[in-house]
Amino acid sequence: MELDAIAWLDGVAAVLTESTQTRSVAAAEEAVQRCRQYAAEPPAACTREGVRSFDGLARWLAALGHLDDARVAAEEAVRRARLRMGDGSGAPGADLAASLTRLSFVFTDLGLLDDAVIAADEVCGLNRHRAATRPDSGHPDLAGSLGNLARLLDRAGRPDQALAAAQEAVQLCRQHADPRAVTVTPDLAIALGVLMSILTGMNRLAGAEAAAAEAVGQYRRLAAAEPDTFTIGLAGTLNYRAALLTRLGRPNDAQAAAEEAGRLRQPRGAPGPRPLPA
Repeated sequence: MELDAIAWLDGVAAVLTESTQTRSVAAAEEAVQRCRQYAAEPPAACTREGVRSFDGLARWLAALGHLDDARVAAEEAVRRARLRMGDGSGAPGADLAASLTRLSFVFTDLGLLDDAVIAADEVCGLNRHRAATRPDSGHPDLAGSLGNLARLLDRAGRPDQALAAAQEAVQLCRQHADPRAVTVTPDLAIALGVLMSILTGMNRLAGAEAAAAEAVGQYRRLAAAEPDTFTIGLAGTLNYRAALLTRLGRPNDAQAAAEEAGRLRQPRGAPGPRPLPA
């Protein structure tokens, strides 16, 4: 049954009025007002702004814990994005992928993992088509959506399928990495993080440690270029690798990784630990 958007938005506005006034509530109320502008759009005239307005409202409602209403908003964004498909610009497909990704997040928050997997899998299909038709720009989105699908499949108790998706994401990032690029993107580091987590859950510790070691190398390059952004990722990955090395019976390597992570977490300019007395 099609949503009576105006009536539903009135109900959401009433709920928000009763909430404690925070920045998130104010942002959600603004999103409600934006959605009102597009709620009466006829199907043939659905606009990108309308899709994004309902998607944004879903985001804020989820942040406030109003998950059932967030689901309604996310599903309405998806419905509108589907109505916009087929104009040949490529934008509707990207909007549908973004809206489905939001819906997968809301389903996850609701504990509806099978529904989340279905939505995430459709996103992969959309991004796979984009990567095939736009090889110069589509692969990062496909790798990211595969990583999201892998996480969801893992949480849904489907580790073999999760592993396949995570491995494809890593392969894509490696395949399309430009060694001549001046800047490094975090795509491969993120994909390796998903892979090492899934392999750890499957008790394939040697493979997980190899992925963690490669992720550390990626984060080193990222942190060298943008320390304020990526040093925390490097430290976290070093700690993860240290835990794996401990489980693999390599205590010296584990200690070295953990100590490096500790140094990275110290504020800049802070003194290091005092030497032990002789």
